[in-house]
Amino acid sequence: MNVKLAVQALSSSVADAIDFLRDDLHLPQFSGSEKTTEFICIVDKLFDFMNSRSPHAKGYKQPMRLTNLTGRKKWLMETKEYLGELKDATGQPLTKCRRKTAWVGFMVTIESVTEICHNLLTNSQPAHYVCTFKMSQDHLESFFSGFEEGEAGIIIQTVFNSNGHFGPYFKKTA
Repeated sequence: MNVKLAVQALSSSVADAIDFLRDDLHLPQFSGSEKTTEFICIVDKLFDFMNSRSPHAKGYKQPMRLTNLTGRKKWLMETKEYLGELKDATGQPLTKCRRKTAWVGFMVTIESVTEICHNLLTNSQPAHYVCTFKMSQDHLESFFSGFEEGEAGIIIQTVFNSNGHFGPYFKKTA
């Protein structure tokens, strides 16, 4: 599956559209979707960070530098904790469900990239910056492979409902 296309489904533009439909148009179908947009925004920022390519980029797309290392490490650990607390509709942590590889992969990648960047930026001959592009996209491909296989309902049954669990918004198609 083309990860770049799939990632667009979890972009801040989608979160903005959901917020607009809920808050401005007051569509009942989007009532209680705040957790959905929170999830989308967190994952979108993580994708941006994991795909930093240019030393001149801004925001979450900028590379790790010694000047942003402390703040980024804090944000990455908060993101890792958030992902670790996600549960499916039955209350089972996503890191323990049948298709846990993507979630565990996100968390391991966050930890690994954080340590790699810390080491590269603080050693005796430090790098000026570290772009994270291509450090690992395996977890992204794993996450989205279920969409190709028609298992979107199993991977993320999906979008958060108001109680913070994944709800049955997308049904598995035969």
